[in-house]
Amino acid sequence: MFRVEFVLLSSDPLKISRLPYVVDLLERELADFCNPIKAGASIICAPSKDSLIIIYTAFNESKQLNVYIRVESLDAQILSQIVEKISKKLRQEGYVMTLSNTSSTLL
Repeated sequence: MFRVEFVLLSSDPLKISRLPYVVDLLERELADFCNPIKAGASIICAPSKDSLIIIYTAFNESKQLNVYIRVESLDAQILSQIVEKISKKLRQEGYVMTLSNTSSTLL
């Protein structure tokens, strides 16, 4: 099982304050290739029976709200394709995603 986890960033402070909007944006965009299930400020979506996308929010040590995107898959190529689709849409909206400290590969 391969797993990567990203945190969203923006150079524009106003975009950071609108992070909850990003969760709604991602929910709409994920509908193109899976059936997103929203639970509070979290989203779970399975683009295939071997892949899973989890989007959630959490406060960091500075009490700043962060949006995390975790992608898991048995197939590294599928995982890369999913990450590419999500990253492309976020860049169009002025956000970037970068690996968080908890990224790992499970074998």
